[in-house]
Amino acid sequence: MQEPGAGFGYDTNKVSILSSNGQISESTLASKQQIAEFIIHTTVLREG
Repeated sequence: MQEPGAGFGYDTNKVSILSSNGQISESTLASKQQIAEFIIHTTVLREG
């Protein structure tokens, strides 16, 4: 993924998560703390 301001060397990132049923969840460009919360909410809490 080529997103200006995302990835290594930046304080922000953007992720896409593909679930086992094929659903794609995409974050907006956000702080790495917000990305961590997005990942937890999208993966761990979805399973519960």
